[in-house]
Amino acid sequence: MEPQVIQEEYRVMDGPVGLSVVVGNAQFGLIDVRFLGSQTSLERKSNVVMLDLGQGGDLIGKTLMVRTIVSDVNPSTNRMIVTHVLSGGPENEVFTMRGEVEQENDFLLFRAEFTFTGAGA
Repeated sequence: MEPQVIQEEYRVMDGPVGLSVVVGNAQFGLIDVRFLGSQTSLERKSNVVMLDLGQGGDLIGKTLMVRTIVSDVNPSTNRMIVTHVLSGGPENEVFTMRGEVEQENDFLLFRAEFTFTGAGA
C-alpha cells in the first residue's frame, strides 16, 4: 500500500507555534512528530497529539515531519482520516489526509511535512 503524503509550507509569526494531530473515524493511530533529519521524536503518542513547537522565528527554514500509522480497528468502515492543525501563523491552517484500506484490520501510513516560512515568503 502506498503511503499518503503531503508537503506544505506554513507561514509563522514571531510567537508560539503549535501542532495538533487527530486520528478520526474511530480508528487507532500511532503518531510520531520530529524535525526532518532528527533521530529524536518531539512526541510519540496514539490518536491525539497537541504540541508546542517553539517560537515562530526559531522555526523558519525547518521542516516538521509527522508520520502516522493508522490501523483499521473500526468494523464499520475501512476509511481513515488524519487531521493536522498548525497554529501560530496569520491564521490556523487545517490539513486533512484521507485513505482507505482494502482489507479489514489492515494499516496505512500517512506522512505530512510542513516547512516553516517567515513573513516575507
